[in-house]
Amino acid sequence: MKTKLSLLPLGCLLCLLGGCSDSDPDTPQEGMATKASVVLFLSPNGTGDNGYNDLILKGASLMAFNHDINFYLVESKSVEEAAENFEALLDIYSTYMETKALFVLASSEYKEIARRSSRPADHCRVLLLESSDTEMPEWVTTAKISRYGTGYLAGAMVSGQPAEIILAMPDEETTEDAAAGFEAGFRAHTDGKQVSRHYLSDGSDGFNMQTQAYRLTDSIAQRYSAQEEAYATFLPLAGTSNLGVYNAFTHFVHAQQVIGTDTDCNDQNDYIPFSLVWHIDRLVEHYLTLWYQDEPMPRGQSYGLESDYVEMSFSDSWDPLNIFRAWEGDFTSPLPDDFWAAKQAEYLPEAITKEKAYNRQQP
Repeated sequence: MKTKLSLLPLGCLLCLLGGCSDSDPDTPQEGMATKASVVLFLSPNGTGDNGYNDLILKGASLMAFNHDINFYLVESKSVEEAAENFEALLDIYSTYMETKALFVLASSEYKEIARRSSRPADHCRVLLLESSDTEMPEWVTTAKISRYGTGYLAGAMVSGQPAEIILAMPDEETTEDAAAGFEAGFRAHTDGKQVSRHYLSDGSDGFNMQTQAYRLTDSIAQRYSAQEEAYATFLPLAGTSNLGVYNAFTHFVHAQQVIGTDTDCNDQNDYIPFSLVWHIDRLVEHYLTLWYQDEPMPRGQSYGLESDYVEMSFSDSWDPLNIFRAWEGDFTSPLPDDFWAAKQAEYLPEAITKEKAYNRQQP
């Protein structure tokens, strides 16, 4: 199979599609009009986040390289720029192309772009990720991984010590779901410990602030070191900025622990007890394959703890100095090998129930 993979500015992509041809400017170049196309719009923070965007690109790439299609990746600096790029390309494919095309909007920030999109030609479809909104135009399919359940489960599991949540920005649907779940699970089982939120920015640039995340983590940890109750759990939900949190633990932060998120981060340092892995790559590959095979893409779906898209991965190297047990006041008894697995088993049924109730309340 020959797949065309292009990462290009919009102007270059328009030329590829025919707008800069020496012949008829409305005629796509050879191959463009005969192959199906996937056009992927990543969130503004782009690739290289070692998490969400990279996983989406991985899933789309795996599907593309196994099928004879054109695959274009469009990166935009802002939501506004993404909206302009999207409408321009949707119009070109609707007007000049006859083979089917799927436009993937890979962020809940693009919800209004999808909702307000112009009706395309019948051979064009739109897939909006990280939204289960069913009140969308008929040409828009929505699908998301619900992070509430995994957040609830993790919060219940670490409710024996204070917790700090570091988020990229307010009102981002996926991270807010995870934070809300974590807080609910934590508060349902804690004996009076506190959980706090910290935002790196008011906008999407918070997903790419490793230095600020590093400094914030160190500052919070220093505050705990001055207290009698010095042990805490950190939950980073900030995309690329998560690396700043992990690096702070590697360099300076001790007597704390941090939960890995998005991907399996257990090898980042020895202070990660487990990672919350959201396999958005699997979901993307599955939906793109359904579209390519002319099978229906389920609309308004929210996949959670009972799906194959959610995983909790336990670290083999966590707590090498037995800090967790020491914080609990027991300096002699080693932790059992199944310490976290037992907690997961204890709280999983409750987390599944709470997730279903939460998802039913969402628009």
